[in-house]
Amino acid sequence: MKKRTHLLFKAMTISSLVAVIDIIIALALSVLTLTAFSFFNVATILIPEFGVLLIVGSCLMARDPLDDERRHNADGSPVRAWKYTLIGREVLLVSAILFILMILFTLLGYVV
Repeated sequence: MKKRTHLLFKAMTISSLVAVIDIIIALALSVLTLTAFSFFNVATILIPEFGVLLIVGSCLMARDPLDDERRHNADGSPVRAWKYTLIGREVLLVSAILFILMILFTLLGYVV
């Protein structure tokens, strides 16, 4: 499997797990407070998670070495800043997919 496809599938898996956890939290809150379940609640819970992941991913991507020569040591292993940049790329992709899921749950709230 190609590296970009693997990165996309990994980000989709993580964001889907976060969304499922938020659905369970919203369902538990609606049962405990005896209110109707709404997809708006799930979208509302996703907002702070999206924001935190966006900030963390941006901070990690800011450590990107601009020169290609500085991304690897003399022995060919990646430097710590480049490793953080790759992690930041994954986190930013997860936050983008969470944003798409947040829009989807908001639209589902209007439909259902």
